Amino acid sequence: MTIYIGKSVNLRRRLAQYKNAKRRRKHYKMWMIYKQIHKFEIHLCPNELEALLLENKFIQELKPKFNVQGAFSSLYPYLGYKYEEGGRLSIIYTSDPEAYSDYVLHGAFRSRNRVKDAFYSLSQFFEYIGHKDKGFAFKSEEKITFAHVFRKVSKDWVELLGLFLQGEKLDFLQKSFTVLLEKPSALKSAARTQDAFDELKRFYRFEAQSLFKVMKKMGKTSRNIKQTERDALYLSYIFS
Repeated sequence: MTIYIGKSVNLRRRLAQYKNAKRRRKHYKMWMIYKQIHKFEIHLCPNELEALLLENKFIQELKPKFNVQGAFSSLYPYLGYKYEEGGRLSIIYTSDPEAYSDYVLHGAFRSRNRVKDAFYSLSQFFEYIGHKDKGFAFKSEEKITFAHVFRKVSKDWVELLGLFLQGEKLDFLQKSFTVLLEKPSALKSAARTQDAFDELKRFYRFEAQSLFKVMKKMGKTSRNIKQTERDALYLSYIFS
């Protein structure tokens, strides 16, 4: 069983750190790895980018015990929507894109908490923009999906939503702000509404806009990217 995967420019120094690790909080992870190791393999790479890409590939495939960051890309979430005739809009948060091929999906994003907060903030806004349907789906499995359905949503809102989730324009938030100012119920819960705006701004900046810039720079023209390819794409972008 593989317990840890790492990379180093100076292998001798890196191995010495593990060998000399003490049983204290600062060195505890290295100490645990050293105590459990039976053998190790070395893979030489021509440059740091190739080393990082290989490290990422092995972590995703082997899911070592002491590697958490990037090990479970299958849980990277997407936000998506489906617009039907008659103004029926469904929005979803999911980590199972193959099950929702009839939705327009954006992602894969990295932060599950940030994306989930954005999903609920969008749901809150669409309660004022349209009319919430009783249709609600929750699937408690390894790959989780949340869904909300709204009626009487005009097509121009859907177009703005798509540009927002893609990380291209903030017009959706600007127009939403204008609409909510005219809703007494939204004004009564001003603090909650402000929190929702802040959550969506954070999502746009750190998830949607970030992914859009990386995909554009790397020549990706699709709305989304596979979960397993996301980290490698960012690494290639950093070294481009």
